[in-house]
Amino acid sequence: MTPQLLKSYRFHVQQSACIVGHHAESGLALARAELAALELDWTFSWEYDADADDLSWMSAAERKREHTIEGCILRDAAGEVLASLWGIVDADNTYRRTIEAELASEADALGVLDALDAEVIPGITGEMLA
Repeated sequence: MTPQLLKSYRFHVQQSACIVGHHAESGLALARAELAALELDWTFSWEYDADADDLSWMSAAERKREHTIEGCILRDAAGEVLASLWGIVDADNTYRRTIEAELASEADALGVLDALDAEVIPGITGEMLA
């Protein structure tokens, strides 16, 4: 495992919510997707989401505050949109990185990263990466 993959893995294990007992698997998938996106020169752009004005799920006090509502778009090196997510409220840099990895992972689920064939680590366990 490369140092970059290990560092990315540790970040995503700490930040990502997933099915109980699958943190190692989820963290590794997000780390691979994040690094593959860099390798493939994919870009993420964050844009104001003018259509997301329903904040009814917030308390009345929260709705009175100013909020930043955005969308994130993942594009390949040719500029084609691979995935996007909208209605993201008040994202900090940590949450942005998580969203970007999840979008890259979604593109992977669609088979976009198959050609890259990310590093395979046979027999890996969570204890080995912790």
